[in-house]
Amino acid sequence: REINKTLLHKESSLRVLLLGGEPCPTKDILKYWKMNGNRTQLYNIYGITEVSCWASIYKIILNEDKDIDINEELKIPLGDALSFTTLKVKDNLGNEIVDGEGELFVGSMTRVCLLDNETIQDLEFPVFRATGDIVQINSSNGKLYYLGRNNNVFKRFGNRVSLDKVNETSNSHNEVAQSCCIWNEQLSRLCLFLVVDNNSSNYNNFEEEFRKYLLKKLNLSHIPDAIIIVKSLPLTSHGKIDIGKLENIIKRKTNCNIERCCEIGNVINCFTLLWSQYLSLRSPPNPDDNFVQNGGSSIFALNLVSDLNEMLGTFRSDGLISYLLGHYTFNDCCNYLLSKTE
Repeated sequence: REINKTLLHKESSLRVLLLGGEPCPTKDILKYWKMNGNRTQLYNIYGITEVSCWASIYKIILNEDKDIDINEELKIPLGDALSFTTLKVKDNLGNEIVDGEGELFVGSMTRVCLLDNETIQDLEFPVFRATGDIVQINSSNGKLYYLGRNNNVFKRFGNRVSLDKVNETSNSHNEVAQSCCIWNEQLSRLCLFLVVDNNSSNYNNFEEEFRKYLLKKLNLSHIPDAIIIVKSLPLTSHGKIDIGKLENIIKRKTNCNIERCCEIGNVINCFTLLWSQYLSLRSPPNPDDNFVQNGGSSIFALNLVSDLNEMLGTFRSDGLISYLLGHYTFNDCCNYLLSKTE
């Protein structure tokens, strides 16, 4: 909203706005930013430091009509290579491909930066540098589309999960201003941080409603274990999202849960707390609620039971998984846990 009222206002004197360093927003978001009548030219620029920063550029053309045509391409291409620059896409075996997904490599005969202890004599020209970015190349038109970072894809209970896919889906919600999804390897937790529009009509119950939204859009393996709403995302001195600070928030919340359960001391109360957290409920579950029907999954069930075992020390509740994933109610699960404690 601020961009719409300032930088991209119809009276703005800004002639050119270059978008780079982060994934380019989609056309629908850019149309939301840009006021009708604004004449600022928008460009998507892409590159890596190892090849003198910028390697490609694309001029973004937006229709004045704010409504998106269903046939309109929303993603912004990376654009054409700059002078003296070559772009290649390679598969996992290192073979160049002209269609499909692969890692992008940027090369040049002249635009070369020496890394570490390299010397010119060490290099074989043209020099190609791996970007670590996964792109999709279209053989029909040669366009390149950014998909995400190589290190933003991981295996979760045998399923391939993309953090960028979660972020992209989250940002498509009209009440989400920013999102950042991170995978905590130590805790085996997928956590999604959201900055929500202050004017959201359903702010108090947003977590619960947003989880339902994700369930309609994503595979179960991509559904976060925790959705955390923050006022703003912490930034590093370079203006990047500070993942370290977000990791600390996750650890603090995990420790708070353990301390809270220790204070409660009752296995049913601990289970109720975890059930509500994993399903993003603001109020305690109803006795007849079913875990799966309310948005639970096998991944959530495994993590919930793991959390419960950790919080209660020597208590083991592994058999609870079959109750959570079966045709059992919340009350049935509680009765099972009571029988175990007895």
